[in-house]
Amino acid sequence: MLDYQHVLEMMRSGLSGREIARRGVVSRNKASQIFAVVEPLGWLDPNIPMPSLDEIRDVLHQPAPVPQRVSSIEPYRDLVLEWSKELQPEQIRTKLKRQENFECSVGAIKRFLRSQGKRSPQKAVVVLSFEPGEAAQVDFGKGSELLHPVKNKMAKSYVFVMTLCDSRHMYAEIVWDQTIETWLRCHVRAFEFFGGVPRRIILDNLKSAIIKACQRDPIIQRSYYGFAESWGFQIDKCPPRSTRLEGSG
Repeated sequence: MLDYQHVLEMMRSGLSGREIARRGVVSRNKASQIFAVVEPLGWLDPNIPMPSLDEIRDVLHQPAPVPQRVSSIEPYRDLVLEWSKELQPEQIRTKLKRQENFECSVGAIKRFLRSQGKRSPQKAVVVLSFEPGEAAQVDFGKGSELLHPVKNKMAKSYVFVMTLCDSRHMYAEIVWDQTIETWLRCHVRAFEFFGGVPRRIILDNLKSAIIKACQRDPIIQRSYYGFAESWGFQIDKCPPRSTRLEGSG
């Protein structure tokens, strides 16, 4: 804390703000500010008693004001508060840009809503229940680069995953390609692992090359649908990304 008592003593001795600043105690501007505060109180008169430390502290040592930042969202307060009843911050940002031609970050909207004591509406979640053996999700995506056991060099890997929708038990296998032969072979191994075949297989990862092909390529479609018929299960397309699958147990 600045030694205001020392500054006050120098002022009472007759030193000017310039001289006090030259001695490196405070800047000239700061000395002028102190002078303006204490002079009307009569504290500069050396003939009156020196004020106590508590008095000096109460008058001169005021905490610095906390800067108040006005949110960039403030001009659109009413709109944002109304939209926040139904929309997520990301959606509010899009509407502000489209309707008001106003660019802002999602973080700015979140901070503004928090300052108003508002919480984003909960995203709708559909909880699906499944009977044992009713369905399984199949996910087939990219893995890490690993040492290929045959080529003896680093190569891209892929991960086949089948998850039972009821129990969430999982079978996973690392493979080296996304061919239909590998795809079907992984199904067989998963069925053997689980000791049965689900009634439905849900294609879960539409980013996977083989699963995309199952949706579009007639040759792969025939192979997979023929495989499904022979093993006795139904193929379902992936449910919407907003749907969360959860077991009933």
